[in-house]
Amino acid sequence: MSSKYKNKKIVTKYGKFDSILEYEHFIALQNRRDVLGLKRQVRIKLGKSKDCRVHYVADFVYYNPFKNTLVVFDSKGYQTDVFKLKLKWLLDSYSGFEFHLAYKNKIEILKPYSENNPELEV
Repeated sequence: MSSKYKNKKIVTKYGKFDSILEYEHFIALQNRRDVLGLKRQVRIKLGKSKDCRVHYVADFVYYNPFKNTLVVFDSKGYQTDVFKLKLKWLLDSYSGFEFHLAYKNKIEILKPYSENNPELEV
């Protein structure tokens, strides 16, 4: 059975991945010198209220010691409306990180909308 967006979930010795593209990005990130503390499927709270249960789940989060910055990394074959909304909410809520939106053959680097927001901590 194929998924709605044609991605194929896979299981590897590193665990389950939602797509082959996500797995390929994971392997590539593991082999880079500018990636420290690589974490998978990181939940980031979006609402400011303690009762808010809305989260953005990043494919990967890591620290880049050469840029001295936290990186939120997401593999995408297709952007859903929910993804677009949560991405804007994330970029509007925190500062102190870069967002890497990775496709098959390119990566877009996005920055938070304001540096006056609280720093993202994961």
